[in-house]
Amino acid sequence: MEVGPIPSISVSDDISGFKIKPLSEMCVNVVVRNFGEKPFDPTTVVNARVAKSITHQIQSLNQIDPLVAAKYIRGGCYWERACADLGLSCKRGKTATRIYFENYLTKEIEHYNETKDDAEAFLKMVEIIQNQIFTLKFSRFPESSLKIDSICNILSNITTMDFQFGGISCLSEISLSTVSDLSACINLSDCLTSLIIRNNKLHCGHIETILEGLNKLPTLTHIDLGFNKVKCKGAAVLADKLLSPTDAVLVSLNLRNNMIDENGCKALGKSLRSNTSLMNLDIRFNSFGDSGGADLISCFRGNSTLTDFNISSNSLSHRSVESFCGVFEAGLNCLTRVDLSSNNLSKEDIDRLAMSVKSSVTLLSIDLRMNPCSDGESLNQFLPTLRQNEQARRGK
Repeated sequence: MEVGPIPSISVSDDISGFKIKPLSEMCVNVVVRNFGEKPFDPTTVVNARVAKSITHQIQSLNQIDPLVAAKYIRGGCYWERACADLGLSCKRGKTATRIYFENYLTKEIEHYNETKDDAEAFLKMVEIIQNQIFTLKFSRFPESSLKIDSICNILSNITTMDFQFGGISCLSEISLSTVSDLSACINLSDCLTSLIIRNNKLHCGHIETILEGLNKLPTLTHIDLGFNKVKCKGAAVLADKLLSPTDAVLVSLNLRNNMIDENGCKALGKSLRSNTSLMNLDIRFNSFGDSGGADLISCFRGNSTLTDFNISSNSLSHRSVESFCGVFEAGLNCLTRVDLSSNNLSKEDIDRLAMSVKSSVTLLSIDLRMNPCSDGESLNQFLPTLRQNEQARRGK
């Protein structure tokens, strides 16, 4: 290990202001300068003061090989600077190390090249950073001998899987073999809480394959299947497998823009009558119309858990409003936020809804924008009830 030239002093030099650094300090400087090529764990240094000095100086190093840093640099400003260099913000609740390596793994997966990269070396890389990975996210998985489940088999801490292939593949349909691999991945996780698979043209067959991997997952509480092709049959499968069982644990379900028709609504509604877990349902931008909406909404009567409901952009009108009125006036619900924007509600519909909302003691927000007659005067009718409920919630 080279220490560089030692300054020479001649007899004729004035050394009154010359201060020689302690040998220990010079050794620390040398060790830190060579850390990138000869890394080691600072906690193994016996002298606590020296170990602290080395740890502190390592934090200020320019970025070195991430896989080297992953082993020996823990927390501190080093990873915050590494994130900042990539334009990554350190979000509350996540460490900078976690943010950096989750982003790192995403890029490594999406840019994997079978002709240039070695699968065994790739999996060893995953092993090195596995303790920092809680979210597995990518929008493109290369067709190669490298399988998704081989990666997931290493990552034992995964709580969120986010697969949005459509972001790169221009909404091309995901292959059944890839869906089978995803199902295997889901089955390998012991602590998965969120599953996000958007923009992949998933249909009923895909849904059934994915749900095969959910049989042993009592931890999964959030599913986002937005912008797919779930349609009627897929909605029925989801309702039967995730909402109907007495031990259902799903809290949030996003089915926006999935071509779900009136029959799909009936299947969801039937399951929601007895469901005691779902709190958030997003079913905007579908095609079930006023009749399907009315059937679904009427099933909320007696539901004791659903609080947030988004049913915007579904051509709802009089029948759906009457169903909502029946739910509010019965008082057997706990809805707090409802989105009815971009539908076909008339002034009479909005006035009728405003009267029924007065019976609600839980509603805090209702969105009626982009309806034919959603003028300010009509919407102001809801404010007294919403304010009263908000004040009651705060205990005023």
